[in-house]
Parts: sequence; C-alpha cells; structure tokens
Amino acid sequence: MKPLEINPPRTREIKGLKDDGHVIIECSACGAPLVDCWITKKKFDIQTKIIADCPHCGDKSFEQTIGGGFHLGITDYTVLVDQTINDDNNQIYIETAKGTKLWPDK
Repeated sequence: MKPLEINPPRTREIKGLKDDGHVIIECSACGAPLVDCWITKKKFDIQTKIIADCPHCGDKSFEQTIGGGFHLGITDYTVLVDQTINDDNNQIYIETAKGTKLWPDK
C-alpha cells in the first residue's frame, strides 16, 4: 500500500504560473526589503506602479513599475497588511508591518 502524502509536492507550472523573476521593493531611506513581487505572467501587457510603506523607519519605497502579471509576497523583515489600489493611474500602495527579523539584522 502506498503511504499517504499529506502535502503532495506540486510545481507552480501546473497552475500556469512561471517564475519570470522577482523584484524586491526596498525602503528609499533605510533599504529594508519591503515586498517581494514574484512575476508570473511576464507576457501580460500591463504596467503596475507599486509603493510600499516602511514599518522600520516610517518612510516608504520609491515607486517601482512592474511589467506583467505578478503576486505580492512578504520578506523576512516585512509582512503585508493592506493594499490600496488606485485604478486611475494603475498604482498599488502597500501597508506593511514588521516581520520575523528586525532591520537591520544584527
């Protein structure tokens, strides 16, 4: 009898997602990695502007333009709390909080 696999391994390719790279959005003041943008559909004809606040120093990131379809993810230093989407200029503002590690990591 085959042993039961509780969490069988899957690849993202099954769902049609491909790893087309990552863009790490960093704080413009302290350099903390705030958001991991995982590009999964590079061929999508869309440009999205992203800005994230920084829970470590109170500043924010520079506006970063991401091309294609993507997923937003956490970093070791920052988690995602909320997002505000402005459809007029295709911009996302991301509210963050401190993650499992302190910045700068000492």
